[in-house]
Amino acid sequence: MPLLPTGSKMDLAFECPPSRVYPLVDTVNEAGVTGLKVHEFLEICNTHGPEIAYTEVGTYCSDELDERVAAIDLSLFPIGDEWQAEVSFLYDVVEETSDRLGQCIGRNYPKRTDSQITMTIDVLGVREDRVIVVDYKTGRTDPPRPQDSGQLLMGALAAATYYQKDIAEIRFMHMPDSHPTTTTAMVNEIDLSLFAVKLRTLRSKIAAADKIYQAGGKPALRSGEHCTYCPAFDACPAQRSIALMLMDGDDTITHIGTRKKMGQAYMMIKQFRALATKFEKQIIAEASREPIELPDGRMLGQVVGNNRETLDGPTVFAVMSEIYDEDTANASVELSTAKTKIGAALKLFGVENMSAAKKEVFAEVRKRGGSTNKKSTSIKAYKKED
Repeated sequence: MPLLPTGSKMDLAFECPPSRVYPLVDTVNEAGVTGLKVHEFLEICNTHGPEIAYTEVGTYCSDELDERVAAIDLSLFPIGDEWQAEVSFLYDVVEETSDRLGQCIGRNYPKRTDSQITMTIDVLGVREDRVIVVDYKTGRTDPPRPQDSGQLLMGALAAATYYQKDIAEIRFMHMPDSHPTTTTAMVNEIDLSLFAVKLRTLRSKIAAADKIYQAGGKPALRSGEHCTYCPAFDACPAQRSIALMLMDGDDTITHIGTRKKMGQAYMMIKQFRALATKFEKQIIAEASREPIELPDGRMLGQVVGNNRETLDGPTVFAVMSEIYDEDTANASVELSTAKTKIGAALKLFGVENMSAAKKEVFAEVRKRGGSTNKKSTSIKAYKKED
């Protein structure tokens, strides 16, 4: 029998239990990398302190991510001795037992049986009467209500069972930028017991689907918006059917028809978009390696964009000190700087003609050799050269 999902994949499994019987491939996109880096920064804040965490700023994969992390207001986050970061558990749905695997183990989970679930809680608090389970979300999409989240309930059940608490406080901290929005729910012993039953039912559904699959059949799959992040996406028969429809290019349909068909078409469009996004990523990756000729004669490949200017921190500090004062210079520069920081510093100084002031500073910085330019590149369609 296939393994049960980890805590982070719990909601996907509830949406479509048979997906667990197909080959699973986890992928990490750009948004996923951003999420990992933000999680890593907050983990270091909890385990080694903010001063150590801030030394990582400037080493991330983009200036935008560096600025986002640097702008986080740590006073809004659960950081300190009363909180544990990145705590991993192993929960057995049959035995209804929970083991604490450790802290900051990096998803290096031990081998498990088909009745066990591993998970990592972003931040855990243990109080006299309850456990507090916090999960960070860094994407643009709003998370569900905490009480509707299989991931949070899984963490709550594991932690409450291990620490022998009847109540769990569960929180989402959603931060599409540097400022979190927190949603909280309280769950009691009855809620946790019902979720434990739901887990056993999930295991039974996966076992039933696996029996059909092993016999050469195709267990019934449920497609929808959740498919976008499913690790079985590439092997899913439902997605293959949609892909065939998409690639077939039937242009004979000019209208949808009944309202019922409109509803069905609306759901199908969402699935097309998910699949088209996956196709597009594959095509962009290949076009990055070598241009692809398009049917209209153009080429799809790497195009050089505009210059991206980077300013040298010490040079900016010297220029700002001379034109304004040292306090304004300090406000505009850390070890490195960005044009937005200079604008913010000038605003603090009370400059009225912001445009002229910035031009003066930028011109002097460039004159002193404190500016470098880098061409940006992107994958676009362009006219084929004769």
